[in-house]
Amino acid sequence: MVDSGKLDLVAASLRHYREMHALSQGDAAAIAGVTKNAYARAEAGKTAPSGEWVLRLCRHYGIPMSRLFESLAVPEVAFHENRHETRRLQALQRETIRDAVRWAEDYRWLEKTLGEEPAGGLPDVRALSPKDAARKIRATFWAGGGFTPESFPSTLAAHGIKVYVRRFPDPETFGFSFSDPRCGWVIAVNGDPIVPAERKLWLAAHELGHILLGTAGKRYKKQEQEEDDANDFASELLMPEAAFAARWEDCAHLPYFERVIAVKRDFHVRADTVLYRVTKRLGTEERERLMRAFNAEAKWRGMPNTRENEPRSLYFEFEGDRFKTLALCACRQRKISVSRLAELYGEPVLSVMKRLREMPRGDFRA
Repeated sequence: MVDSGKLDLVAASLRHYREMHALSQGDAAAIAGVTKNAYARAEAGKTAPSGEWVLRLCRHYGIPMSRLFESLAVPEVAFHENRHETRRLQALQRETIRDAVRWAEDYRWLEKTLGEEPAGGLPDVRALSPKDAARKIRATFWAGGGFTPESFPSTLAAHGIKVYVRRFPDPETFGFSFSDPRCGWVIAVNGDPIVPAERKLWLAAHELGHILLGTAGKRYKKQEQEEDDANDFASELLMPEAAFAARWEDCAHLPYFERVIAVKRDFHVRADTVLYRVTKRLGTEERERLMRAFNAEAKWRGMPNTRENEPRSLYFEFEGDRFKTLALCACRQRKISVSRLAELYGEPVLSVMKRLREMPRGDFRA
């Protein structure tokens, strides 16, 4: 039986996961193998559910039973989309944030345990314009060398900002950022392979803009000016205006569609980022005409320009690997077990054990 002191927490968790999976109380009761009335009383916190039927539900939801005893409280987050907020969407987004917080807490524990806390910080740029802020951060990040998109998560981690790249429970949530007193600033990016790499990079830069400009997580519904400022910051950070102008002029001999593609690939950004830069000083009518022309040709060529698709997308790995490196170091130093390493990796234990055995002698001592 569940401890009576945990009834409210378990009841709230039962409701959370039922709504997340779009089930009725009758559906959940059938999966648990109990009557609808018995399930409803447990979800209302009036009776303690038996471990047996709770275990059946957890197996269906794909979660450990311990998840039911965790708090549902999450940091305040502003999401990018403006969909109708159903209970299922709210539950999916809450679970996405909980996953990111759990990961960030593990990350912070590994840093402290191994003495690997990042020494670098970032300058305060809140008094600057978005473009000037981006220029200052770019100089801080890449003073000693050029920018590479693959290194962006590691660069952020070195300056104390954790980058969470995982497939989200809600496939239509692409990115967000939050601050938690236990783990600091976190940028979360949907790591689903279907999301173009350029979009992941842009989302990380955009959320960095919110963090540094002081507008991250302030409201559940983002304000238009805050979004414009974060976009201007990300655009200047990834595609500096002077370098863009020179490259755009170099490609003047190309047809409009090919010109946009050539520039976007040079800067590892989305076509929309280039289109925004090219058309932002034009009138609304001309701007919309040029964007429609590009999108129509992209669709005609079989490479639609949408949230999920990027014309002639580049392939590059966008994943923060420092977390896994720290976890492996902790396992090598016997601070965590192999099974815990597998849990942190999100992989089967046997798969991780096989990888460890294949490491060169001396890399890992079982």
